[in-house]
Amino acid sequence: MFGADGQEAFYNILSMFDIANSAEDEFDDDYEVQRIELERLRTIIGEENETYQAHAEEFHEELNRARTNKEDFINVLDLLIKESDPGNDWVLVSWF
Repeated sequence: MFGADGQEAFYNILSMFDIANSAEDEFDDDYEVQRIELERLRTIIGEENETYQAHAEEFHEELNRARTNKEDFINVLDLLIKESDPGNDWVLVSWF
């Protein structure tokens, strides 16, 4: 996920699934998300549970905005969860 469209889509996906983060809006270049919240989002999307179903259409619209697909988005989440500092409960999301 790259560029302004990816940045906006990622923020919107966090918001639609009520994933707490420190961003003030979709234009923040740097913000933090708790690892446990990213794991929760990964579960919602991966298992396509009731929460996912309630937002599936909107979710896919955001993926289209970011020019990505569900599998690639899950891979991004996996990277954020697994490759960030394991000693820190917060994951830095940075757009540059």
